[in-house]
Amino acid sequence: MAAYAIHPPNGSQYRTHRRTSSPYHHDQQTRRSPFPREGTPPPTIRGTTNPLADDYQRIRFTGSSRPHPHMTNTQAWVLEQEYVRRDKEKQKKKTQRWVFEQRDFFLSGNVRDKDDLPVAWEDETRSHIWDELVYAYELEAEQRIRREEETRRLAAEKERTKARYVQEEFRRLEARLRQKREAERQRVVQENLRVQMEVRERDRKERSDSRRAIVEAWNKYEAGWQAMTASTTLLAFEDIPWPTLSAPTEPLDITPSAVVNLLLSPHHSLKQTRRERLRSAQLRWHPDRFRRLLNRMKEEDREAVEEGVGIIARCLNDLMSKG
Repeated sequence: MAAYAIHPPNGSQYRTHRRTSSPYHHDQQTRRSPFPREGTPPPTIRGTTNPLADDYQRIRFTGSSRPHPHMTNTQAWVLEQEYVRRDKEKQKKKTQRWVFEQRDFFLSGNVRDKDDLPVAWEDETRSHIWDELVYAYELEAEQRIRREEETRRLAAEKERTKARYVQEEFRRLEARLRQKREAERQRVVQENLRVQMEVRERDRKERSDSRRAIVEAWNKYEAGWQAMTASTTLLAFEDIPWPTLSAPTEPLDITPSAVVNLLLSPHHSLKQTRRERLRSAQLRWHPDRFRRLLNRMKEEDREAVEEGVGIIARCLNDLMSKG
């Protein structure tokens, strides 16, 4: 094991080891502690020709900070105090440097024998090492706590971002659904409008066609009566101008509703009232007055013509009675 020396700080009562070489010392001679042992009296201050130096020596070894009795200059005394202060700082830095060297030397593993170190210094070093370990542990724990907090913060931020994304997607989905429902509603409205327009157009066309058909049927009806009364030829069932929109083929086709649709239609005879129309029709279709036309009917159609005339006469009487 390489020889080394451990020099305790100021006022130490520890022994001086004979091993002197170390990574921090280059001499091979035993070095004495630069600090006096406890109880050592201060050295005798010899007189010099420099009062300032004498006072400095006295202050250094006695610890007195009072000025020399012979010093009357305040500025000189202040300079002395500054000199003493700097000397003390120099000694303090030297002691601190020695402590750090011994700590590094101990931690480097060069000390293998417990007896190589003073007991008090070993305890102090162990306490210092323990303090450093505790500090390192606390620092690591604090860093770990900060990392965990940062991890939780990032996780919470990620969850909030995810929640915002889900909410935005939900809002976009709702917006698309609303747009789709609105488009469907508009389509239904447009379709209904189209159907209504088609229905109205069809109704209008039907009314127009019906009006035209009624007008044509009425004109044919009037022209048929004029031709029938002016003619002297034999007549068949289909030659009679029946008061219906379409020509009947048998008496059963002559119904009250068919008679009303033509005789009381608003598309002709606008200057005649309802009663006037019915009265004019009764004069034409009264059985007694229509009997003279029966003599011109073909024998095979006479019975059917009489039945049809009777249906029309009864229908007109009912309408007249109802007013």
